[in-house]
Amino acid sequence: MSPTRALVVVPLLLLGCDDAPKSSAKPAPSADKGPVVDAKVAAAVAAAASAKKLDPKKNDGPPPGGVFAPGAADALFGPKDGVKVELGAPGDAAKVTLKAPSADAWKGAPTVFVSVRLGQRSALPSLDLSLGLSVEKPKEEGAAAAWLAEVKKVSLSKEQMGAVPKEAEKELGKLKGSVVAFSPSTVGASRPELRAEKDATGQLSLPLDGLAASLFYGAVPPPPAPVGKGGFWIAGSRQRLNGFDVVTYRMYKVKEIDGDKVTLTLEGHSYAASGETTLPGIQKGTQLAQFESTAQGELVVRAGAALAESADLQSVMTAVFGQEGQPGRALQVATISSWGKPAAKK
Repeated sequence: MSPTRALVVVPLLLLGCDDAPKSSAKPAPSADKGPVVDAKVAAAVAAAASAKKLDPKKNDGPPPGGVFAPGAADALFGPKDGVKVELGAPGDAAKVTLKAPSADAWKGAPTVFVSVRLGQRSALPSLDLSLGLSVEKPKEEGAAAAWLAEVKKVSLSKEQMGAVPKEAEKELGKLKGSVVAFSPSTVGASRPELRAEKDATGQLSLPLDGLAASLFYGAVPPPPAPVGKGGFWIAGSRQRLNGFDVVTYRMYKVKEIDGDKVTLTLEGHSYAASGETTLPGIQKGTQLAQFESTAQGELVVRAGAALAESADLQSVMTAVFGQEGQPGRALQVATISSWGKPAAKK
């Protein structure tokens, strides 16, 4: 979501809720146990998995509070740097090669289930967003063409967290025509950019943010070498997710291989690139004191495909604003999404 939309409330769309729609994805773990942020990220993840304590002072662990010190994120990933992929472990002897997809592979019409929850007691209506994947014609000769995911149809999902107001369906229809545009890179789609329809403002932008993040995790960067069952790799990158400038590490691990079809588990962690914020409702000069964003799930990919053919994902983002020693204001957004098989709540 853009900063101008983050804390805007549209009561018409909010639902009271007790339980979120079910997902097979396990709750995302705390950021202090996840992928780390130095050049030897694969080895550090292995150390973290074995419960070895990492030393943040040596830059081999997550930044304190999930927020990078000034300039530290730029030293890892500049604002325009591409995706960096490192192999953590090759896995079993029987291996598969996942190559970087071409623009021709960015095609299809997936329907993505998106459910967004705000804090513990409020949620937006769960949606089925029917997409059209295409490649944008470059406006200038020699320019790279963006890979687009356009919302072609918006439908209320059958399972909801609460009663949906009658007016909500019409409002949610304003999401139609919105686009998530990805920059092409050497490993496929990267850097999601939300191009929301002009009327898709306030809380209406939240499902689009969830969609953008879900497609980001589902556009799997291939490992630099063939991998077998148990093998894993880590993709580090910098982009905007849920309205924040973040450094994200996505760890993909091979669960099963069936010909050219590979089942992967995902663990993702994002860290705020700086403590600066200009969100409405937050006093000017107030810093981002804490930030935690995690994702977890399971995906099925095919060799050469630009997007996972199925996914079941869950993510949680929590941001706390305020000066040290003073009461802060928290923003929490939890998203469940899926497409393909196994399908979400249809």
